[in-house]
Amino acid sequence: MYGFGVFVFFLYSIALYKVAQMSKDTSSELIEPGALFDDIASGQDDFALVEKDCSFPQISSLSSGCSFDDSNVSVACVFQKTTVDTTKILLTNEGGEDLKGVMKQPEDVEIVSSYLSGAFNAKDKVDATIVSKINELESDQFRPLLGPILSSFQMGSSFEKECTSVPTVFLSRHGYVNLRHTIFDLLNVYGATYAAFPHVNMFNVAFLDAHPEGSFDSIWSKVFKGDVYHIKKSPPIQCYSQIILPSPWYMSPLLTSYSSSTCTPVPKLMDSFLTTLYSSYHIDESLYPSSDERVVIINRQPYIGHPRSDMENFPRVVSNFQDLKDSLLEEMPQLEVILARPETLRFKDQLLLFQSASVLIGTSGSGLTNLLLLPNSPKTTLSIELDPQSSSYSQYPRFAQWKTTKHIHLQLQTNVQEGNSGTLDASFINEIVNLVQEHQSCEKDPSKVLTKEYSWGKKLICSPKNTTS
Repeated sequence: MYGFGVFVFFLYSIALYKVAQMSKDTSSELIEPGALFDDIASGQDDFALVEKDCSFPQISSLSSGCSFDDSNVSVACVFQKTTVDTTKILLTNEGGEDLKGVMKQPEDVEIVSSYLSGAFNAKDKVDATIVSKINELESDQFRPLLGPILSSFQMGSSFEKECTSVPTVFLSRHGYVNLRHTIFDLLNVYGATYAAFPHVNMFNVAFLDAHPEGSFDSIWSKVFKGDVYHIKKSPPIQCYSQIILPSPWYMSPLLTSYSSSTCTPVPKLMDSFLTTLYSSYHIDESLYPSSDERVVIINRQPYIGHPRSDMENFPRVVSNFQDLKDSLLEEMPQLEVILARPETLRFKDQLLLFQSASVLIGTSGSGLTNLLLLPNSPKTTLSIELDPQSSSYSQYPRFAQWKTTKHIHLQLQTNVQEGNSGTLDASFINEIVNLVQEHQSCEKDPSKVLTKEYSWGKKLICSPKNTTS
């Protein structure tokens, strides 16, 4: 017992040392909440940990096989002249059904139960070492998405008919109506397509699932320009000149960590992805200037997004965000405060809304992924996460590190508590108002700079620029 106490004191001493160092560091405002204690909790030696910059897997349009990125965080595979036998891809439903007609259906009917040997028949052999490595990485996943596909490959395609000439992405989706999961998938596919093959301007996308219609389905044809379809709606046997298997969502550089691997965010990668996303919707940031006084509150309300949506037990709903809006306007009448329900907007309108905002407020959850869309403004943008979830505590601070311009992400525990629905107490409404007020006043003064205290701090600090060193 005495030894355990000494060990805890040692970890605490390390934490205090790091806090002292962060207070002297000019980039302390960029070190996000949760990073310090997440490292200690995972058993990593944070002083010795050296991360590589995040990157996309290096794959070639002329070769076959799988490659990892420089940090072994994500992987992508490309195979030439491959036949796909959909009779060996075991799925109950076809996918794409009208949502109203499949309410209450179990998720199992939307998921591939098995890939039989020969589901994919490629010209070249799949590297067994790569398959073994991917299986090891996916061993903790409830539903591995890439390893089973690679294990079904056979070598020696004898298919002689003409192959589909457009490169085709085969994607296994998980949270297909969840913005966070969709951004993971979009970024992974982007890294395995446009980023790897900059001279190719069109990719088909085949969904290896049978999910019904979803709110983000239309994004795929907008961004990748080709045909988008569920695999069970394609011919039983089809030849493809080139197929691409991107990383599953959980092997993404956007995640705080995967297995023992992680990498340092590279904002220019995110910027290139968002540029492609915006151009797909004909959005030119210069034509839609951001407003320094626009505050967007994600007003989460019960809605039906997938067959298992439960309207009676809908989590993380704050019932009095209108009171927060009224209080913000009472103290700062110049603000434009929007109670937003993103699920009611076309995706283009969602992009435009968040691309023009200065402050984002919301309960912890997928909606905070929109902080990635906040504008590349010369001024500091701000996001406030209410009641962060312990399962993803450092997720949204991680997103903030991918911004090309300065962004501060704060995490505030309220009386509502993690994962619950309820009403914000007046004291917490006042605290949020004070944070927004500090942000607004500091950003209006060109001689001041806005930071936050320590890595896990919820307090903003407005200091003279020439004293921050």
